[in-house]
Amino acid sequence: RRMKRISMIKEDDICEHYLVEDKNSKKLYDEIIFNQSINNYTKTTSKQIIHNLFSLLQINHPLIQKYIEFNENKIDEKSYLFFLTEYNNQRNLREIFENSETKMNDTQKLINIYGIALAMSYLHSKEILHYELNPMNILEDEQFHPKIINFGINNIFEKKEMKIFNTLEYSSLYYAPEFYKDNKYDKSSEVYAFSLIIYEIITNRKPFEEDTLNEHLKNINEKKRPILNDDIGEPYCNLIGRCWSEKPEERPTFETIVKELKENT
Repeated sequence: RRMKRISMIKEDDICEHYLVEDKNSKKLYDEIIFNQSINNYTKTTSKQIIHNLFSLLQINHPLIQKYIEFNENKIDEKSYLFFLTEYNNQRNLREIFENSETKMNDTQKLINIYGIALAMSYLHSKEILHYELNPMNILEDEQFHPKIINFGINNIFEKKEMKIFNTLEYSSLYYAPEFYKDNKYDKSSEVYAFSLIIYEIITNRKPFEEDTLNEHLKNINEKKRPILNDDIGEPYCNLIGRCWSEKPEERPTFETIVKELKENT
């Protein structure tokens, strides 16, 4: 084994993240180990999971975390998948929002909105969903350039297992109404999440910030959205309003959003 494990970064229902170091190059990586053994799946499903992992390895974009390789570990005669990603110790967008001393200017806000849309347009062009698009999964460098991380984990598994993921209350604020009502999730659901991220970037206010989870579910059922004040500006109000439309088919695609942002700046 060429990797030396340094510490655990985090764990959740799906996997464990470890900070590891290449013993030769001394380079740091994020090692992701899935909790479920590949042996728990049928042969057909296992092949599909491997195929999905290969798909993630093909993603190559400067604003998206790079998945480098995957392999199997055998423990007690069972095989567990793990893969390596590039390691980033930058702050995420959530941490920046919560830091009262860190404020984006208008140019930095636009760089973020455009960069996130560009990265998501690329992922969707490869038929990959993020499944957890929210400020915690967007890193920021010192110049406030965004980088999308932790994408596609749920793409690895069968879609029918979607319900076992996404248990964190914070993440649930960014799920579209159709997910709560019908367990439906597609590209337009991530456009809805993007609308709330734009809102937060522009206003520096957390959407539904006073809600408990139950209150949020009630607000979603009543088709309520955060208030768009005049200081947001008409172009962003228009974009946000279309992106969080109650009807998924009325939301623009990320490809369309990128084109509009280019034309209007």
